Amino acid sequence: MTTKTKTLRRSPATAMAFCLSCDQKMQPSLGNKCIFWCKKCRYSRSIYPFNIHLYDKKYADAYIKRAQSDIGHLLNLYRMQFVQKYLPKRKDTAVFDFGCGAGVFAKLASQHWTVSAYDINPIYREYWKRDTSLWEAVDFLKEMERDPHYDCITFFDSLEHVEDVHGFVRFYRPKFYIASIPILPDNTDLNTWKHFKPTEHLHYFSRTALLQFFGAAGYTYIGESDGETKLGRVDINTFAFKRIR
Repeated sequence: MTTKTKTLRRSPATAMAFCLSCDQKMQPSLGNKCIFWCKKCRYSRSIYPFNIHLYDKKYADAYIKRAQSDIGHLLNLYRMQFVQKYLPKRKDTAVFDFGCGAGVFAKLASQHWTVSAYDINPIYREYWKRDTSLWEAVDFLKEMERDPHYDCITFFDSLEHVEDVHGFVRFYRPKFYIASIPILPDNTDLNTWKHFKPTEHLHYFSRTALLQFFGAAGYTYIGESDGETKLGRVDINTFAFKRIR
């Protein structure tokens, strides 16, 4: 089946000056020349160079510790409950957890679905191997597959890190995308927002911008929850999108 998608009409360098969500020309932020923002939908893009060295052992250890905490346990249970609203509990359903970190969600998800997972930080791989039950339950990829076949792709704390997120959602075409992501509130200055980390978080979405972004890629909004915010992760919401073309 041929899937029609909105194609990128400009070179990557030129396209960076245009909004991923509404295609309007963006302008440099007055407070930070490395941030471009869209006045219409309030999407912002960091143009700081991508730094793979940011994702080191110290970074991984912090997220492993967080995943093993009580709040980390509750967080991943909440994510499972959210995904279960949209996916049937069948082993022939393929789930891909992008930016899987310590692999806690991936391991929980493997109870119901066939799960593959990936994280750009190589430090996690040694951690996964030490947990035999985790390593046996989840197909951890060394690199992204070029022949995608997933029913659902999850982004938990990872969508905002993907350098070419526009290209990602146009190449990988699962039935569902589910993402937990910081959402910039109305009347909030990006430069003073707690989630403003321009060398790490490359994309900043308002709610409107996020829905428009997935809509332009052929996905319709089907649900959201503020469960992560209620667990103390302020301004982080979880969204579900379903492919319609």
